[in-house]
Amino acid sequence: MEITELIIFFILGFIAMYFWQKRKKKSINTSEVFAESISDELTDQIKKLADLRDTGLLTEEEFALKKKQLLGI
Repeated sequence: MEITELIIFFILGFIAMYFWQKRKKKSINTSEVFAESISDELTDQIKKLADLRDTGLLTEEEFALKKKQLLGI
């Protein structure tokens, strides 16, 4: 996934969770929901990249570069 696709995915997930919580009539801390969804998605993306590296489809340099891009470093 490209970074723009990830951003769109996070926003859509955030919106869906917001409305789901609103239906349940519970208050939510939107910053916590957003941060949690970003953290989970980034972890999954890095794990997928590591799997690609471990199978030889990505070099260590490619893995490191993409990981830095995802983490915004």
